[in-house]
Amino acid sequence: MKRLVISLLLPFVFLIGSTSIVFAEPAKYLALIVIDAMRPDYMELAPTPILHKMREEGTYYDGSWVGYVINNTAPSHASISTGCYPKKHGIVGFRWKDPATGKVYDPTEYHKVIKGELSRIASANNVPSIAQAVKAGGPAAIAVVSGGHKPYAAGPLALNSANYTVLLGGGGRNIDLGLPGPPNEKSETTFIQGQRPPDETLIKIRALKTRSDEWSIDAATIMLKNHKPRVLLINLPQVDGTGHSCGGIISPGAMRPTVERADRVIGRLIEDYKKLGIYDNTVFVVVGDHGMIPDVSPVSSKVMKDAIKKAGTEFLSSAGTGPIWIVDSSKAKDVAEAVMATKPEACSGGYYKIKLAEGKYEYRPAPTTEKTIDPKLDKTYRYLLSTAACANGPDLFFCSAEMSKIPKNFPKKGKHYQISWGTQHIPIIMAGPGVKKGFVSKSPARLVDLAPTVLALVGIEPKGMDGIVLADALLSSTKEQQDAQNEINKFLAPLRNALQEQPKYDPTEKDPREYSSGGTED
Repeated sequence: MKRLVISLLLPFVFLIGSTSIVFAEPAKYLALIVIDAMRPDYMELAPTPILHKMREEGTYYDGSWVGYVINNTAPSHASISTGCYPKKHGIVGFRWKDPATGKVYDPTEYHKVIKGELSRIASANNVPSIAQAVKAGGPAAIAVVSGGHKPYAAGPLALNSANYTVLLGGGGRNIDLGLPGPPNEKSETTFIQGQRPPDETLIKIRALKTRSDEWSIDAATIMLKNHKPRVLLINLPQVDGTGHSCGGIISPGAMRPTVERADRVIGRLIEDYKKLGIYDNTVFVVVGDHGMIPDVSPVSSKVMKDAIKKAGTEFLSSAGTGPIWIVDSSKAKDVAEAVMATKPEACSGGYYKIKLAEGKYEYRPAPTTEKTIDPKLDKTYRYLLSTAACANGPDLFFCSAEMSKIPKNFPKKGKHYQISWGTQHIPIIMAGPGVKKGFVSKSPARLVDLAPTVLALVGIEPKGMDGIVLADALLSSTKEQQDAQNEINKFLAPLRNALQEQPKYDPTEKDPREYSSGGTED
């Protein structure tokens, strides 16, 4: 391998030392693969030689986290692409309350995505993106997206800047559940409006007989060979689909083949880069967009409904019983307090949104929460919630306590809307030109830090992003980048640690049905 590397034998302790710097030429190509709902501990469930080799040849963040809310597919992919918080890019979930009409608004429906609705939201908020920044650096630069069966992953990755975007879908949100085998008769290859691949490419992709993770890689490979894009962004949906169906980490036997498959298809993509002779000029990034935990709801549906009724308003929308939108937002404090007064065991804190001066918003703890919560954990929740503090952010947010163990008869379903370490903890792996080799970082890296970091690696200065360049992963970084990461690490590390260390509760004496949200989530 011709890549420049540096060996770091000293332990990393949040502050980046001013050691000698090896200067490397910027990478020419970027391949960023999102393994949907990938938990770091999944890599130990099954042989994952490709991911482990990437860790050996690059930098691995073992304490990385989503770093904002809501940790769902649509907002996470938008934050990966833009380097911005949900309150800035405007995609705060799958659906939310439209502040203009007071009605539920869902821009992630299949037909809305392919017509460019998510691109319109990001454009209206004037946010940057990886594809936009790379294409601005040269008219010949091409950016492509392969989104599998998830339009709400492909759309936020592509926004209005990808040249070509393909996905496998049909008429509904869940036309393909991420299962192995040929696509069903309703599945079809399609594209986002204005991002249609050339006929020659589209014909080859439409001839594919695979689906899910295999399809995402097969479609990406065809576009790679035909167009040699400078930016390739991919969603692998199957780990998420399996986790939802079996509960994730509580069903290792079900997760094992899915994780192995994700590792294997990534290896196939890497081999294609080698065959094209551009491997040594490519930065590879593998990341999870959120975690996954068993389907535990912080608050029972009955408690939530009773509290909303008592406050004199009506339920509007939710993701389970974590983020909640109500008809009359002015009643949010009353609802939050009514819920927390019942002392729900699975809930570690209840928060409500208020509007401040000049159109700004803030989340505050319900009075009961404020009296009982650990101040360190409260700071973590307030930081995370601040990232969704906008007009269309949830009116209420109920945070999940971590479970100590799972009862044998617990429902085998998985969710990830909750605020907990199990939903926030994600792997970040980077390898390629300009990336340190064999380096494990303890830095509290977030998804919003990916865009500025990969842009720096391809020689482009990131602008207008909430994230920072992860200077500790770079062979060559400026003092300004190092100082910025040192400063944010001092702030973020205690917040992340508080979430990792929050007290756990044991629901084994309770009927597990009390903890199931019964809500929908993708």
